[in-house]
Amino acid sequence: MGRASVPQVERAGARLRRPVYLHEADRRWVGRPDPALCFWSGQTHRLTDELTLMNLGVHFPGSAVPHWSAGRGALFTGDVVHVCPDPRWVTLMYSYANHIPERPEAVRTAAGLLRGHRFDRIYGGWWNRVVTADGNEVLDRSVDRYLRFREGAAGRRA
Repeated sequence: MGRASVPQVERAGARLRRPVYLHEADRRWVGRPDPALCFWSGQTHRLTDELTLMNLGVHFPGSAVPHWSAGRGALFTGDVVHVCPDPRWVTLMYSYANHIPERPEAVRTAAGLLRGHRFDRIYGGWWNRVVTADGNEVLDRSVDRYLRFREGAAGRRA
């Protein structure tokens, strides 16, 4: 979750009286401490047998995405991993508002962490931005294309 989301999360936790999990790297963005806030650290935090939070290290230091392992698996990415208008592709950006690409090393790290989890679907942060099948393959293909472009390798346009 990005910095702009922290105030909304604070209010939601208080209103719903449920724990709200934030990565430790987002602690400094919390304006009002609240007992509902539960901070975690590291790359993963298991909430249930089927639900794990993952800090991918892209977009913002504390950006986290939930992975649901039930069924064929699903990844809920918001804008951490952006589902493109053509849902055969996803991308990773450091700043969407300023059109700044993510650093290749951060993309490699995130991809490595995600490759350890199976997911068929990827739910993006905007309406109708969903990868409906083959999520792992979409991620791998997209990361390969991203790194080829960022590292200056020639290739066909996709």
